Amino acid sequence: MQLSGIYGPNWGATGHRKGTYLYWNDPQALSWSTYTLSVTFNNSDDNGVGVMFRYQNPSNYYKVELDSQRNFHKLFKMAGGVETTLAAESGAYIIASNYVLRVEVDQQ
Repeated sequence: MQLSGIYGPNWGATGHRKGTYLYWNDPQALSWSTYTLSVTFNNSDDNGVGVMFRYQNPSNYYKVELDSQRNFHKLFKMAGGVETTLAAESGAYIIASNYVLRVEVDQQ
């Protein structure tokens, strides 16, 4: 749970953003090729929230971010420490509402 804003690299950034994250720290999880991740979130602020998946280390993962204040939904790929935007659309979420974000991974 993150209870305060974490702004990085700066307040207005829309990429390379920092924040609190949690990951499944099981060596077997690093080799999973097919799985579903479902997260329920409820944000009392309009700042960004996100989900990381296919996490290998801080330089290699995928991330979905939703940001009401900056009005976007984005899918990022971090590979070798280089972040690439794979998809983006305008959009916001309703503050203090429950949302379920589901990610299905199939690397086969």
